[in-house]
Amino acid sequence: MVFDEQWFQLARPIVFAVAEISPITSGLSISKEQVELFLSDEVENPLFSYDISRFANNPVDEPVSAVRSAMVNSDTHAVVIELYDKKLQRQLERQALLQATLAGDDHAFFEQSKTLYGVPSKRYISYVAREVLRLCDDKKATHSLQAKRLRAVLGKITAKPTKISQDILPEPVKGSPRIMSRQQVLDIFTETLTRLELTNWTLMERQDNHSHFVVLPERQQVLVPRQQALLSRTDLTEIKTKALAEHEIGVHVLRSARGKQQPLQLLSIGLHDYLGGEEGLATYVQQQIEGATEFYGFDRYLAAMLAVGSDGVPRDFRGVFTLMRDYYTLVYAAREDGVDQANTAAWDVTIRLFRGTTGTTPGCIYTKDILYLENNIELWNLLIDKPHVFDQLFCGKFNPLLTHHITALQTLDILKEW
Repeated sequence: MVFDEQWFQLARPIVFAVAEISPITSGLSISKEQVELFLSDEVENPLFSYDISRFANNPVDEPVSAVRSAMVNSDTHAVVIELYDKKLQRQLERQALLQATLAGDDHAFFEQSKTLYGVPSKRYISYVAREVLRLCDDKKATHSLQAKRLRAVLGKITAKPTKISQDILPEPVKGSPRIMSRQQVLDIFTETLTRLELTNWTLMERQDNHSHFVVLPERQQVLVPRQQALLSRTDLTEIKTKALAEHEIGVHVLRSARGKQQPLQLLSIGLHDYLGGEEGLATYVQQQIEGATEFYGFDRYLAAMLAVGSDGVPRDFRGVFTLMRDYYTLVYAAREDGVDQANTAAWDVTIRLFRGTTGTTPGCIYTKDILYLENNIELWNLLIDKPHVFDQLFCGKFNPLLTHHITALQTLDILKEW
């Protein structure tokens, strides 16, 4: 028995029509001239432009209303109706987010982002501030200026006691050889697909110069970066690639495929707010293979804190970039290419943070990236406390950290006793 066959066929195109992450990432462009002017301090902020009108103007209000009305008047299980209602509401909010980007309305964009993903919370702010201040103390003898600037900012944050500790993380794997060709990556990813019996999924080449992997459930494809983009990643070793394959295929792809086998088809594309738990799980399994010195997404969380003004001072693109460059200067202090690495890393994280906005309005950011640190930490805590639930986490795309997801799936007899 399938609970939602009819509704899934109606809702699926709505979900894929309004998926904001790809449009505001690939639709954002900054000219080479603007990058150079920014890095040479000739302009305060780089000029962003977006090609997203075909996404932002894709109307979903009427289809959403039609599905909602039809479901309410059907004999569908009440839990299923509630799950679809919340999922469809999120699609309306994503459409509003894209429309705010198209209008250049940073404040409206930030409000929608907060609704979808939240804002940095005090518990994690305290943890991040504490760890960065420790780093400042360690590096103040050799990099006093950067340490002093960061301390002046983060010292304003009231550091509440927190039990969060990296001691639970596995030791990083060292000595793995670097990846020297795209074919090596393809071989590792193909082996992972074969091992997990994901025969209907294919590996495709990205058509841009981005260096990250992308999973497309609607096409059953995993996009692998081009050779030049892959080899530009100095961190890409054999063990790192195996860890990434487990992240992308062993979690994102596998949960989609397993979701298709469930009586609730919505699990193949994700319940509302599933993403935090999914990224928490994906980063958890990645860390099982490659190890870690810090919880995943630490630097992204720091950047978000600085932007929204956790210290009382909201910041624009320039303000965040400058402080993140100080942070990465301390992180890469022991490397010969530390200055270049700090500049590149600061640029990349600040672009991620301000995508969807103009980059010029202090405090207005895309808050999705706070999900990584928060959910990575909480997935570790969950599986330390309840290791027996691990296999159940792969029955589809849901958030194991949300009680109402667990309750709903148990009510439908999809999850066992938690």
